[in-house]
Amino acid sequence: PDGSQEMFSYDLQGSVHRKMLRDSTVFIYEYDYLGRVITEEHFTQTCTGPGYWLGDKIYKYNAFYLYWFGEGQNHNIRYKRNLQGQVISEFATKDGYINYENKGGFETDYIYDPVGRVTSEKKWYGKNENEYYLIKREYDKYDQIIEETIVNSDNQIQTIESFEYDDEGNLTSTTRGNNLVEKINYNDFSQISKISDANKLETTFHYDLEKLNELGQKVLTITKNEPNGNKTITTHDAHSRIRSITIEDAHSKMISKAELFYDLAGNLSCRIDTIFENGKEVGGNQTKWIYGPMNRLEQLIEASGSKENERITKFEYNELGQLVKKYVPGLKTPIIFAYGYHGSSYGETPYYPLLGISYPILKPNTENELIETDKKVEHKISFDNYGNIVKARSPNDVIIERQYDSFNNLIEDRIEGRDRVYKIEYERDRLGRVIGIKLPDKSKIKYMYEGCFPKNVIRLGSDSNEMYRHTYDKFDERGNLLEETLIENAGKRKNFFDKLGRKIGIETPYDSIEIPKNGFDNDGNVLKIKKDNEESSFSYDNLSQITKESGQFNHSYEYDSLNNRLKIDDSKCQVDELNKLLIYGDVKFNYDVRGFISSKEQNDETIFFHNNAFGNLTFIKNPGKWEMSYCYDIFGRRLSRNYKADNEEISTERYLYVGDQEIGLLDSKNNIIQLQVPGADYNLDTKRSISFELEEGIFVPTYDLQENVISLIDSCYTEKIESYKYSVFGKEIIIDGNGEQSSESCVNNPWRFACKRKDETTGLINFGLRDYDPNIGRWINPDPIGFADGMNQYAFVLNNPLKYIDLWGTSRHHGYKQCNSFEEYFYDNRTNEIKKGGDVFLVGGQTVVVNDHLELSGNFHDLLSNSIGVAADIADSTLGLLEIATGFIGLGGSGTFEIGTFGIGTLVAAPVAAGSAILVVDGARRIANGYALFRKGSKIYDHNLDKQHKGTPKSNDSQNTQAKDARRKIEQELGRKLSKDEKRHLHDTIHGQNYGYWEIVEEGIELFKKIKY
Repeated sequence: PDGSQEMFSYDLQGSVHRKMLRDSTVFIYEYDYLGRVITEEHFTQTCTGPGYWLGDKIYKYNAFYLYWFGEGQNHNIRYKRNLQGQVISEFATKDGYINYENKGGFETDYIYDPVGRVTSEKKWYGKNENEYYLIKREYDKYDQIIEETIVNSDNQIQTIESFEYDDEGNLTSTTRGNNLVEKINYNDFSQISKISDANKLETTFHYDLEKLNELGQKVLTITKNEPNGNKTITTHDAHSRIRSITIEDAHSKMISKAELFYDLAGNLSCRIDTIFENGKEVGGNQTKWIYGPMNRLEQLIEASGSKENERITKFEYNELGQLVKKYVPGLKTPIIFAYGYHGSSYGETPYYPLLGISYPILKPNTENELIETDKKVEHKISFDNYGNIVKARSPNDVIIERQYDSFNNLIEDRIEGRDRVYKIEYERDRLGRVIGIKLPDKSKIKYMYEGCFPKNVIRLGSDSNEMYRHTYDKFDERGNLLEETLIENAGKRKNFFDKLGRKIGIETPYDSIEIPKNGFDNDGNVLKIKKDNEESSFSYDNLSQITKESGQFNHSYEYDSLNNRLKIDDSKCQVDELNKLLIYGDVKFNYDVRGFISSKEQNDETIFFHNNAFGNLTFIKNPGKWEMSYCYDIFGRRLSRNYKADNEEISTERYLYVGDQEIGLLDSKNNIIQLQVPGADYNLDTKRSISFELEEGIFVPTYDLQENVISLIDSCYTEKIESYKYSVFGKEIIIDGNGEQSSESCVNNPWRFACKRKDETTGLINFGLRDYDPNIGRWINPDPIGFADGMNQYAFVLNNPLKYIDLWGTSRHHGYKQCNSFEEYFYDNRTNEIKKGGDVFLVGGQTVVVNDHLELSGNFHDLLSNSIGVAADIADSTLGLLEIATGFIGLGGSGTFEIGTFGIGTLVAAPVAAGSAILVVDGARRIANGYALFRKGSKIYDHNLDKQHKGTPKSNDSQNTQAKDARRKIEQELGRKLSKDEKRHLHDTIHGQNYGYWEIVEEGIELFKKIKY
């Protein structure tokens, strides 16, 4: 429909020989005598044939199986199999071979039971013989996993999960450690009928197939009865799409309602939310989506039908479905996205990489208007051959340069600007986990692991001498951190969890926090928190929004059903149809037409805000007093803040990042002024910072149950320097070391609420991609990822900060590692969220969808969990080829799969190893025993330039040349010359075997040196 085309040609055996995708990329395939893919070449298209070479992939087989896969000079994977053809070792290094003197690279070993199921995976993370952990699995007679255990090299259990199933194969119970997580009951149609958690709270489901809709059609209605008495009623249409979602309280009174409508192609085209206040219907909010060819979103209309507030955002695409223009409300000039090859190949999904973004420069003003200038801002992006961003140039001459290891892990992040040049270097273990960070001042942070758990965080000075260390002493079998030792003399911290995995207590020598018995309601909301000798209590409405807090702070709140705060204590709030806050007590807010805050009026004082065309907050000004400007990189990270007062520049703050986490300040000479040392990246408890290094000294932060910093400890003298108290929404009281209230931190600690940096001048807290105002309990700007966290783009964690946290300013997460139930985990409490597939990533803090995917359904988990080396057939209804890429675990992959179009033909998929990519091979002849691997986004050297990769040559001269080349490679790997007897033995061994180059090399190393895979 969009005018694009794909072309395919086949060989005499019916296999795809050439194909051209919609982006004019040409793929050329070669097969061996068994019909197995041995090479894939990628080219651009010209008028007469292939043009610019983009890369290729190489697959090497012995007589039966794949044993080597090459994807460029840095991406090579080697497999060792048993006599049954099962992969018993998977090894990936730069050249595909083990370096015996300095063993490194990704390596996993596998053990099978007699029926071919993987019972053990050995994950190597270090060079020593005891640096690994095992994943052990037990199965029932139906091949269902009934227990999965992770043990370290000493065979000590680290985590354990067990599962039970009914006769239909439905999961009926899950146990983590010694704690039952939930039990699930099903009806006769294998639909969930009841979920019981560890506290015996039940959620029941009722399915009604006889309900008549407004057209007189019988449709499915699902009623979910929750432990708190609420009922969620989901009604479908005749096409099994969700038509409406209503929530009723325990008295059957409607408290929330959303209606969904679809166009003729099945796309969500309209959503109407009914607004309730105090149980009464007071209005509605309508949002529309309009689609074009290929079901691409062309218009988003918010507050549709409103004369004053209707807001329209328009989108344009190229023929590949990539966004090329975004027309922002209030701007005539669109945001432009540019794409191109940039000499790279990105696998089988047709799209060009994003190479540039441009948008108009807006002029700051005091009229709440968007004033365009004639100048434009341009971001430029460069990728390597594997799809990694290696260089990005942003406005103000900010240049980001990145380097990656052989497995696409970031190892260097360099930031250059007008007033800054620094870099962060990363060291990783064989699983890709960060084990070292080198900071701009040459000091370091080291991370040590024991099995899958972190063990130590060690802070080293620029002279590499140890300054202090933090240790993780004890975990339970659910993976929860129970005990840790703080730095220097600061003592220990203990964490306590309930049956559901919720954190219910923290104990240090300085603070004691607990949720007492009966401290949760039936919906998992916190009712009571006891800190030292002071207790706070909380109340909620029927949508789990906090309505009252008593104790340290005393406030009452009211909300509507779209999470807008209507009242705090005696101060009333006013919002519009776009959920913008207009009036908050005696404070008035104004916004531009995009929904970004433009001014705040209070006590005869007006503060002006300015956001650039891409949505970054770039300027805040209090006329005649002070002004601040901010600079960002292309990833949306705030790099600096310039502060002026009385028209004189007072200070410049240069922020330091590890990944997306802001960890400190640098001066103009790259000296670290402030630093929070991040913990190990295992879970929320281990990831929190272990120390704050400020100008006044080194301090240990202690935290409450919501990860807010509640005190700073002098680690040498074990004294509490200052402490902090917070309301549920972040209003704070600072207490100094003498127990007196203070208006500011006596040690200039910027990280307090949510452990995020607070700006003392504006009172705003920067979460990374948005700024939060604790005084109003809302974000000041819309969500950069749209409606992912609900229809109200300003609401802060659904007005329940005791239950949820927000890591970056985009969406909520549970404040504890485990959820109340599988259902809550699966839906994340979002019962009405509808998503469209696509490649989505953040650029400059804004979401960019650059590629549409074919959306398919099916139980791909079963496919991916099949026994290694056992083929599984899959085919869609059109017999089209499917590509399923899981990513290489330990090679930068996530373990999830993507689905995209590949070609045409009957399929065979070959799951080779858990976490490995899977190639679905085309051809009328199905591959019986040999299985090829495939991974998206690749580029390797042209095999036509290397005779080593063409199999066994036909002429004697070519065979002799190949044998000599192979012997040189063997000698290189062994680190010595072969003797005459060894050469003769090698010749006799390979004679008549029809071996290719890599088979000879493999055989030679096997003969003359024992290889421990």
